[in-house]
Amino acid sequence: MVRFGIYTDDFRFYYKTIKELKDWGLPFCSIDDISDIPVDIPVILSSSKDKLMDRFQIRENSPIRAIRRALPILAGKRQFSSVIIGVDPGPRPGVAILADLIITEATEMPDIHEAALFIKNALCDYNYKFFEIKVGNGDKPNRKKLISEISNLNLEYTIVNERGTSGPHSIHNNALSAARITLVDNTKFKKYSDKPGVKRKNAIESEFRTIKILV
Repeated sequence: MVRFGIYTDDFRFYYKTIKELKDWGLPFCSIDDISDIPVDIPVILSSSKDKLMDRFQIRENSPIRAIRRALPILAGKRQFSSVIIGVDPGPRPGVAILADLIITEATEMPDIHEAALFIKNALCDYNYKFFEIKVGNGDKPNRKKLISEISNLNLEYTIVNERGTSGPHSIHNNALSAARITLVDNTKFKKYSDKPGVKRKNAIESEFRTIKILV
């Protein structure tokens, strides 16, 4: 098991980073003495104003960006080979990120504009060699609005067949559908059957390798 280290003199950055790591469900440890860093901490998050360390360190003012930049380090690499963003269009779009076959984020956004902003920020924050945006072909009116927003950001995208990504009804949510859309390649179709004992809150973990395998 590994943990994020937090080393900073910036109290605002410190508390925001702790909140984000708790929201992500990721373990962490506060570092007071840089000469005595636990061996299970491969990366340290700091504010851009903090002292530069010899240890692998991510220095950012945005805690979310710092965490995203640190994720490949937890996987033992400097950057991800590929980042695929799946989008389930709708009035409350689902958005998911598949980084080297690991679902790192999956969420339901409050509206289409926020979904487009999430995509833009994620592509700026992650370290990767290649990215792809896959948009499900459902809900045509909201899909067209989403595509317009993405196009305004000068981002390329692919429309994919989202057939089967929404079932079964008992565990359906837009974030899960978006995660499934990341794997759609328009040549294969997978029927997602109901799994006994699987609840909506852990449906993604039951189907995918998630960020939790890194810690």
